[in-house]
Amino acid sequence: MRHHQFSVAIIGAGLGGIGMAMKLRASGEGSLVVLEREAALGGVWRANTYPGCAYDAPSHLYWYAFDQVPDWSRVYARQPEILRTLQETAARHDVVRFIRYNSMVTGLIWDDSRGIWHIHVQNAPAITARVVVTATGQLSQPSFAGIPGRETFKGSGTRFEFAPARPSSSSAQAPSA
Repeated sequence: MRHHQFSVAIIGAGLGGIGMAMKLRASGEGSLVVLEREAALGGVWRANTYPGCAYDAPSHLYWYAFDQVPDWSRVYARQPEILRTLQETAARHDVVRFIRYNSMVTGLIWDDSRGIWHIHVQNAPAITARVVVTATGQLSQPSFAGIPGRETFKGSGTRFEFAPARPSSSSAQAPSA
């Protein structure tokens, strides 16, 4: 039977959630869970697979200050390398075992009398935690609010965050940075 009471629950297994789990583990915290709605970690770097997806800042500036800086292959690392590096880092810091995949949080209720959060997870028993950290990010959920004419547009369009994975390197090359 799975454990349902934790000191800390982290919602999201992207860079923020993985980073928080790494710091908690380094401090000796072992009563934690990372709730990830998808079947794999990575957040925006798992969700966005469109051609040319890459950091928009020099790669060496976009990493955890408390961890070794990866030896990026280029100044503006591309999505596959970023995702692979995040996966390897999570494994190296022993946080993967704390992740519950396919665990979409549907509600949080604070119990003032007990000083705990009741966390409702879709298709799973509720869990409790003294602390909840939301690391849900902002770039893995599309937002089309306020686009005039969107409802009546008849043309084709692409939602880049859900675009098919880029072709293999043998069949196409993205421009280099």
